[in-house]
Amino acid sequence: MKKLIIIFILILIIIIFSVIFALININNDRFINGVTVDGIDLSGLKMEEAREKLEQKANTTNKIEIYYKDFSNELDGKQINVNHNIDLVLEEAYKIGRSGNILKNNYQILCAMIFGLDVSSKFELDEERLNNEVDSISQRIPGVMVESNYYIESDKLIISKGKPGIVVNKEELISKIRNSYESYNNSKIEIPVIQAQPEEISMQKIYDEIYKKPQNAYIEKEPFKVYPEVNGIDLAISIEEANKILNEDKEEYIIPLKITKPEITTNNLGEDAFPDLLGRYTTRYDPGTKDRNTNLELAANKINGAIILPGEIFSYNRIVGQRTIDAGYKEASTYARR
Repeated sequence: MKKLIIIFILILIIIIFSVIFALININNDRFINGVTVDGIDLSGLKMEEAREKLEQKANTTNKIEIYYKDFSNELDGKQINVNHNIDLVLEEAYKIGRSGNILKNNYQILCAMIFGLDVSSKFELDEERLNNEVDSISQRIPGVMVESNYYIESDKLIISKGKPGIVVNKEELISKIRNSYESYNNSKIEIPVIQAQPEEISMQKIYDEIYKKPQNAYIEKEPFKVYPEVNGIDLAISIEEANKILNEDKEEYIIPLKITKPEITTNNLGEDAFPDLLGRYTTRYDPGTKDRNTNLELAANKINGAIILPGEIFSYNRIVGQRTIDAGYKEASTYARR
């Protein structure tokens, strides 16, 4: 019986202590001691004071220097829309010890005072913009590895040899940038890199990518659409011969191509492709002015049948060419570039 009385008295003391403790803190308009946001202490601060402290911290850590050896790049948080959502995190931190349940409140207050309670920020940023910034840095860093590449110029395939160098570890750099902003830390970030070799040039792979059969131009009527011709592209030599050229010690290789024109081009499609008159222009045609008429005929013959596809620009000068005596014109006219 005596033990029960002692237990009852202890429980009563705890309840009375909890009520008194709760009453002391019920009208407290400051953050509970020991409450932090991402390690930033808000103990005893009023809401506006806490907001000002976090905003000031965010502003002073908004710019991060990213470097590798002599290369340096300053990243501004505005470029990637860094947002700590300060109001949301302050609201969550302020609720500690103010849940409405006396026992829960007292438990949170004691835990914060003894052990500390940290609230993580509601941090976010524009992932696409961050990726673009890291891509830009990866391309501008000195000594970067260059992959082999190729392009077609007229009837030639031009292949450029790659160069060994460094490659930015994008995932690790993105993680470092995120952590730096999220923790309000503007310390310098060294760009993580790895040594890399360019992919070996594969003539077979390039051939598979560039080879095309010639395709005739054609029309679809429902819905109406004009498909222009496609020139055929093939190697003018065998792959084995091309590989012998690639074995030479050069920075650039030239492989001859065979370009095959299709039988039917957009110029051969006739009125079926363009049944509607979209516009008309007339000019004086006097049989007595032979020189001028000759010039008109020469220009009209070159313009007649010209196809202007969607997105293309009609250039009179490009189609007609220079109007000179040597070109057959009776009176040379000024040739202005478009």
